[in-house]
Amino acid sequence: ETGTADEGGLFYTENLPPESLLIAPLLVSQTRSGKKEEHLQAEEVFAKIRPLLHGKLLQIGGDATTGRGLVIATLEG
Repeated sequence: ETGTADEGGLFYTENLPPESLLIAPLLVSQTRSGKKEEHLQAEEVFAKIRPLLHGKLLQIGGDATTGRGLVIATLEG
């Protein structure tokens, strides 16, 4: 609830060098909203997601208040 570990809780932190490249696939498929008129093909879904992520600064993992876990998203394809 407080965002901190319980008293005596053990945890560890791993840090990557700033020049690290993290690569992961982004999979999209046609929408399945149940309404035929709202269905989009996978290419259309990707076209909607791309401007939301491409070139954006994202925070992944913990320690957000200390500026850790900041990455720039680049979408190819």
